[in-house]
Amino acid sequence: MLCFGHNTHSQSDAPQTAGRNYTAVFAGGHHSCAIYDDGELDCWGRNFAGQTAVPPGHKWAEAALASHHTCGLTLGSADANYTDGGAILCFGNSFYGQADAPAGASYVRVGAADRFSCAMEKPTYDGTRLG
Repeated sequence: MLCFGHNTHSQSDAPQTAGRNYTAVFAGGHHSCAIYDDGELDCWGRNFAGQTAVPPGHKWAEAALASHHTCGLTLGSADANYTDGGAILCFGNSFYGQADAPAGASYVRVGAADRFSCAMEKPTYDGTRLG
């Protein structure tokens, strides 16, 4: 993987690990994240608010990055054999509640901005919203 441009906080220094391949990359604010082919999320760059401190024990489908927080869509946790997927987990600054992801629903997309985040709930079979 190659990241390029402004690199004051090492946000362009993508880790290169022998034998591991990335399947997706995400950039935002002063940090970057990528998902390995085994579902592990790796983040690097500026971490003054915990925005690169990925919670362990999850597999990830996607991530969304803002300046001071990161949100990700999980495939599930190891404790549940990765069958509890579709949860949103956020880490970093949550001064405005932007990293306080709602629990109890299943999601298919996530987005993040500096002071808020968004998630799209998994539709029911007939296309209506869950919940």
